[in-house]
Amino acid sequence: MTPVEIGHSQIDHIYQYPSERLTAQAAAQYAKDLIAPIKRPVVTFATGNTMIPVLEELAILSHSERTNLHRIIALHLDEYFPQDPQGVHSFVKFLYERAFQPLGL
Repeated sequence: MTPVEIGHSQIDHIYQYPSERLTAQAAAQYAKDLIAPIKRPVVTFATGNTMIPVLEELAILSHSERTNLHRIIALHLDEYFPQDPQGVHSFVKFLYERAFQPLGL
């Protein structure tokens, strides 16, 4: 199904998809397409439940299309101090479990 484009005076394109899964698939494909031609891409990862489906779809794409994402230089900007890296609220743990390990980073 084709997404609906929503007009906005300050944002070039906003697309609305009929489901969370289709939204995540489109976002993952867009990210992969941006990353693919760059020799050493730098990616800032966000946290939160809204990112989980996107990261899952990106992992699926990277494995199914044999996209090599190990070239990514990964950054994150949000961690509480003094947070134990293995703590339940740790962004380090979130990134390792949801992005780095599934994407082979």
